[in-house]
Amino acid sequence: MSMRSAHSGVVAPSAARAYLPNMVRAASIPALPGKRFNVGDHRLHLLHDPDDRLQAVLMLIDAATQSLSLSIYMFHADTSGTEVRNALVRAAERGVAVELLIDSFGCSDVPDSFFRPIAKAGGRYCYFSSRWRLSYLIRNHQKLLVIDDKHALVGGFNITDQYFGRRGAQSWEDLGIVLSGPEAARIAAYARNCSNCPRMAECDYQTFGG
Repeated sequence: MSMRSAHSGVVAPSAARAYLPNMVRAASIPALPGKRFNVGDHRLHLLHDPDDRLQAVLMLIDAATQSLSLSIYMFHADTSGTEVRNALVRAAERGVAVELLIDSFGCSDVPDSFFRPIAKAGGRYCYFSSRWRLSYLIRNHQKLLVIDDKHALVGGFNITDQYFGRRGAQSWEDLGIVLSGPEAARIAAYARNCSNCPRMAECDYQTFGG
């Protein structure tokens, strides 16, 4: 049986029911920038343009309703870093469970006071491997943002002006990709396992008043 009438163009009810789950999933995916691909039950957004990368980060954070996990090596207190920090604060203020893992070496020039508003708003942040010992040579170079266990952004860029085209000739070229769909839950589970692993025992999340 044809799915559409040759004259009316109306989708048959049985076909509409079959496509409904995909329609619902698509409606829950933010209208992110970048080149879009559909692969199975997943939607991918490839982020090459530096402004697309920054806008995708901000849009995902603003779209979070339940949980947000960001693991990053460098997070600077510059224009881009302040925009992302403020987005994390807004997320925490609206009740999203915000967790930020930053590398103590990659962020060594950034004062703790820059991240404190996240904790004041109800979120948590943590410095990876902040103690001076042999294991200090082991760094966290992951760049991973997971939203509501549904969307995961991975890439090679950090949260600094240099990675978002704001340093002119001194800017870095990099890539990012957003995966939206069922497999994002596995990435979210990986992020949680990383924060709970024994190596992270020295990493106490900072909360307001803590």
